[in-house]
Amino acid sequence: MHARFPLYRWLTAALLFALASTISPLGVHAQTVEQDITATKRLYPELGAGVWSIKRGPTGHYYILVGRSVLVFGDDQEKLAEIPKPPEKGYRGAPPMVYGVAFDVDSAGRVYVADRGANILRIFSPDGASLLNISFQSPTGIAVLPSGEIAAASASTDHLITIFDPRGRELRSIGDQMDFSDNRTFNRFLNVGRLVSDTANNMYFAFNYFPEPTFRKYDRAGYAQLDISLNTMEFAPAAQAARREIKRESTTGNVPELKPTVSCIGVDPKTERIWLAFGNEVMLFEKDGLQLAEYRLYTPEGGRLILNSILIEPERLIITSDPLGIYEFPRPDKLISPATSAPK
Repeated sequence: MHARFPLYRWLTAALLFALASTISPLGVHAQTVEQDITATKRLYPELGAGVWSIKRGPTGHYYILVGRSVLVFGDDQEKLAEIPKPPEKGYRGAPPMVYGVAFDVDSAGRVYVADRGANILRIFSPDGASLLNISFQSPTGIAVLPSGEIAAASASTDHLITIFDPRGRELRSIGDQMDFSDNRTFNRFLNVGRLVSDTANNMYFAFNYFPEPTFRKYDRAGYAQLDISLNTMEFAPAAQAARREIKRESTTGNVPELKPTVSCIGVDPKTERIWLAFGNEVMLFEKDGLQLAEYRLYTPEGGRLILNSILIEPERLIITSDPLGIYEFPRPDKLISPATSAPK
């Protein structure tokens, strides 16, 4: 026998179900745009293997990290300078970099490099002269805050981010690491990440090897404003495999063989929207952490573009990929807002 259920209750239940399926906990549309985008062209065709990252300086010049140096280009893609400044007659030049893995440029044109091969944070003047070397073990990231402070990440510290003053004096450490085992070295490896900052003195730390793609947003004082981990079905198989590898190696004390889950992170300096990349995919998040869109990036020839850095400009994205080079993309997010996101 079927129990009676008044019609108004069926209508009420249906309405509640419809609302629950379209409203996120933040009260906005939870579905996201998915789109394939193709590069409009390749930039700096002479650069390919060894390209690490690209930044734009205060005068509009572009700075490109290629491992042992930072190359400076004008708007016409003509090479203007090299940092450190190469030796010349009457000038020996700054000490060469060993292996730069990250860099940043401040509002005065000074260049900051995380030289992992030398265990040094290097600071150069706009003309490439050495200004300051800060001893820092195994640096993996560096970002300059508008306040003048220097944020650095390392594979050898107990916190995610270490803050220095402009003279290189250590001020504070922020960001608790995630504990996976009692092995200290093991934990530090799993907490390695990419680091960027924005114009509001916020810092963004993306974990390279977490089983699920994860990033955090900190303010200047070190308070976590966001902690986003992507636990969706899309990432479940790889995450489960990574966790099995972590569990297996934690008993032996060996460092697990893991593929990076996050390859780079970028922030729009105006909107503070966050771009998180893994493989040839990029996810776009609103400043409050709401996911807006997911894009798959391809070269003009149709090849998958594996990102290692992303520069967000008002009308375009500039992507670096080792060994494919540097590519320009249109801004696919221009018409997206949290309230009008299209369904998958």
